[in-house]
Amino acid sequence: MKQSKYVISKRREQILNYLRENGETRVEKLSELCQVSPLTIRRDLSALEESRAVLRSFGSVQLAGNSDGPATFEEKEITHRREKVKIAAEAGKHIPESATVFMNSGTTVLEVLKVVGNRNITVVTNNALAYTCCKHGGAQIICTGGTYFDLTKAYVGDFAGDIVGKIYADVCILGVNGISTEGGLTTSVLQETIINEKMAERCLGKVIVVADGSKIGRTYSFVSLSLNRVGLLITDASADVEEIDKLRGAGVDVVIME
Repeated sequence: MKQSKYVISKRREQILNYLRENGETRVEKLSELCQVSPLTIRRDLSALEESRAVLRSFGSVQLAGNSDGPATFEEKEITHRREKVKIAAEAGKHIPESATVFMNSGTTVLEVLKVVGNRNITVVTNNALAYTCCKHGGAQIICTGGTYFDLTKAYVGDFAGDIVGKIYADVCILGVNGISTEGGLTTSVLQETIINEKMAERCLGKVIVVADGSKIGRTYSFVSLSLNRVGLLITDASADVEEIDKLRGAGVDVVIME
């Protein structure tokens, strides 16, 4: 029986989480953990290896590269996917018809694009995969262009920033690596901070941050935006309760998806 994409994504997310917590392991252990055959696990690992999320050798597997460094887009895409879908559905409710919307790169923002892709709106984005969400008409996509950054599937640099600087938007949807009262909105990719900041600066309405619970309370090296520029944070119930209270205390409106 053919498995759904959701089942496969959740299993691969489980594999990555196990590797983060336990380091190198063997196919047999993952087969036992996920309760599927070793053949199925090998297929999963082949897909994860192709996306550069893991490394395999002689029946063992480990995370690729430095697990504390920036994750690949493919790795992030299958992590917390169910939560991201719920967050995206809520974000879509805050985008009015005929609006012009800024959207930055990131997997949660891509889920928002899937929600609103058939609506009568204009999306201005540096997300190189935006076109995949609007293949059959509906939303008009204006892609910034610029220097392509493969790690996040985004366009960055002066050219992208100049395009954003020529447009005013009604709403801005931003994905982040981390959001905290200590650091504001932060990312592990310096090149993206300029685009994020400029999108917020050119937004005439609400700046909406979409971030699954794992991002709440985390701070990365590069600051995109201060908290006082955030109109709304949409997250999920796995977010740290104390940090959510601190964010609300700092004046951030928060919607939590169960």
